[in-house]
Amino acid sequence: MKEAVEIAEIIKGCAHPRRIRIMMALKGSKTRLSLDELSEKADVPYKTAAVHVGILQESGLVTKSRYGQRVEHELTDLGGEILEFLTCL
Repeated sequence: MKEAVEIAEIIKGCAHPRRIRIMMALKGSKTRLSLDELSEKADVPYKTAAVHVGILQESGLVTKSRYGQRVEHELTDLGGEILEFLTCL
């Protein structure tokens, strides 16, 4: 049953158009993105982007790294695979 819960979390993570746009922005970027950059590239308000990035992180689709005061986000391998699958639909 643990597998079913994990799968549901992944589906929940990408079950919103704004989260998919955020994932696409991350995939299209050659570098990790700060929340400001991500918000701009995905055309999502900053606070909204912050909420959706948190959900994507909880689902294991996005990860973040801290460099001093700068926090950068990137798509995980799983996130990239899921996005690739979704864009084939």
